[in-house]
Amino acid sequence: MSVRRSLLELEPSGFCTEFPAAAFEDAEFAYRLSMHGLEIRYRAAARAAHHHRYDVGSFFARQQRCGKMAAALYRVQPALKEWLDIRRLEWRRLERLAADRSDVELAVGRDLERWELRAVALAAVYDRTPAAGVVDALLLPLFEYAYLSGLASAMFGPRSGRAVRAAESLRLLPPAVRELERRAASAGVPVPRCDAEAIERLAKAG
Repeated sequence: MSVRRSLLELEPSGFCTEFPAAAFEDAEFAYRLSMHGLEIRYRAAARAAHHHRYDVGSFFARQQRCGKMAAALYRVQPALKEWLDIRRLEWRRLERLAADRSDVELAVGRDLERWELRAVALAAVYDRTPAAGVVDALLLPLFEYAYLSGLASAMFGPRSGRAVRAAESLRLLPPAVRELERRAASAGVPVPRCDAEAIERLAKAG
């Protein structure tokens, strides 16, 4: 995209330096420029090449960074809260503080990184397999969870953040695995049983 220099000069400090990773720093700058009249117009004929090589694991990590940078954006521009899923996570945190957490949720919280790796490993099986309509059932919730995981960690600190992450993991991942299996069965695509069954059992046990 291109922006008039005269508009940029209305925010002489340029990009905010509160973002240690590349995510949302452009949105924050655009938000400030919008106060001076910036409008973004979409041009379908405009083309730009922006190459990134991602697999499931690296994109999961990227989404976690985006969640952490969303917390930075909220600190800098609290008016943007409604766009960042923060209110939902705040309610989730209050629920976790008020409710008796199930044994399953506590167990997931204690071993959260292992459960994340199992979900990533399950999705990564399809990195080189033409099964987009099948694996999307898991990828979309998995990457949503990764964003919320990074956001919860940055917003609430280690203990409360971990409790919220465990709750979001149980909300998103077991149903996604069930849908993956349903689509895979229809398409005749195999599903690795070890990780899939382990994640599904979490929902049944909870």
